Amino acid sequence: LTAPGQCVAPRITSNLYLGDVVATNSHLLLFTRCISTIINISLEVVNTLCPNVGYLHVPVMDTPTTHISSCFGSMASKIHRWGHVGSDAAALRCWGEQVPTICLADLQKNNSTSLVGAHTWIESCHPIVQPNNGFWQQLIYYKYKLFSINRLQKISSPLGMTPDVYENELRVMLLL
Repeated sequence: LTAPGQCVAPRITSNLYLGDVVATNSHLLLFTRCISTIINISLEVVNTLCPNVGYLHVPVMDTPTTHISSCFGSMASKIHRWGHVGSDAAALRCWGEQVPTICLADLQKNNSTSLVGAHTWIESCHPIVQPNNGFWQQLIYYKYKLFSINRLQKISSPLGMTPDVYENELRVMLLL
């Protein structure tokens, strides 16, 4: 874990970092990681202008009813395109799970990763990845749309229907 205010932006893929407001406003971090574009996926606009860094604001709310899937294809294509021109992109995570959700979609599309594999990978880089149930449902459908297959299931829990990637955590929680 890191202290609040510390600049941290774990690398998710060769051209995608997952950062928070502090990290993506750090001119030094942006320069040393050669980050050329910040993607702000939230309703808030908190862009700090930094020379030679582009900003893309995608206004998406962190609610189960938000149709975030409308961003999956276009954002994954943009991230993929940035990788081919040799520049990195940073995703700005404000206060929700919009950006990790977009990262999950990107790993599925551009790396042909399973949804469970993508979740495990991002969780290894960023300890808390918990898209809301609506986002999960859209990710499951997106995976099916891309590859006509889905192995992720939902299980019944005291919290409602939950993706089975959280099954072990739920068991521990129920024992407490």
